[in-house]
Amino acid sequence: MIRNITLYIFLAYCFSGCIKQVELQIRSVEKLLVVDGGISNDTTAYTVRLSYSGGFRFGNFIPDSLIEEHATIIIKDEYGNQAAMIHRSNGIYQTEDTSYVGVPGRAYSVEITLPDGRKYLSTPEKMPTPVTSNEVSNIQFDFFHYNFKNPSQFKIYANIQDPVDQENYYLWKSSGFIPRKATGVPCGFSCIKGEYCQQSMFDTTLRFFSDQTINGNLITDQLVATTPVYWFGKYYIDLQQFSITRSAYQFLRQVQEQSEKTGSILDPLPSSIAGNVSNAANPADRALGFFSVSSVYHHRVVLLPLSLTQFILDQTASRFIPVGECVLQLPNTTELMDPPGFGNAERIKFSW
Repeated sequence: MIRNITLYIFLAYCFSGCIKQVELQIRSVEKLLVVDGGISNDTTAYTVRLSYSGGFRFGNFIPDSLIEEHATIIIKDEYGNQAAMIHRSNGIYQTEDTSYVGVPGRAYSVEITLPDGRKYLSTPEKMPTPVTSNEVSNIQFDFFHYNFKNPSQFKIYANIQDPVDQENYYLWKSSGFIPRKATGVPCGFSCIKGEYCQQSMFDTTLRFFSDQTINGNLITDQLVATTPVYWFGKYYIDLQQFSITRSAYQFLRQVQEQSEKTGSILDPLPSSIAGNVSNAANPADRALGFFSVSSVYHHRVVLLPLSLTQFILDQTASRFIPVGECVLQLPNTTELMDPPGFGNAERIKFSW
């Protein structure tokens, strides 16, 4: 036995002596414009963010310093109607004209002029008609999938009636307000203030779908949103069902396929995903990212979970209770209230 161990040590020493340090050349890439934004039939301001790609390092990390703050951006339709965008911060531009609202059936594009005079244009695309069928079919409490960074979550499923005799491509997003708790601070005998507040939330997970195989039928139990579960209370959720173009769907598939790469040494390096924006003088010079033209249907719900218990929250969310006043310790929070836009929201009581 001792002889074998000695042999293993000797072999390991021999192999280690054969290892040669190799300096790998880090891939460098041309600095490319990155466009992220779009227009819809929503009445809120439309947003476009401009930045530049950097050298390849740690995946697709792009430093915040590579942002463009001095471009001129105009959104226009096929009839010449247009809206200028104003830079706000961190490369984010927004429309100011509140009367400029996207109309389904019209074609829209974006025009971007950089400080050096280069002009980029997106391919004009017709805004799809919104699909206004969206009925919550099931809500599940995902008790088991929590960790030190995230608590458990509610999963929201919906049934959607797909229109007949037309191509439909869907994208689901959600946002809203969820209850939070902190320890609060003493305010006198048996008095604690600032324990509770509500926090804005945004579900950024990519969820999209094509009706290619089910055209005209019911899309059943489609996962459309998730929300973290920190505390008892009402969960105000705005379910946003976007009708997107075929090119936007294909772009999202590319993004998803690249993000799902295993990251082993045998995988190809992540590639740049060019979108629908290109240099007007040189079409081969294509920007990364995408300018989307979509329509949206909002289904607002107020979730009233009946089976939450202190035991469950102690197990899954106790580590997320900060010391101090709730609105001071947690970002993007307000005092408890009924947020605007949820006056006619569907109230859903559920158990599991």
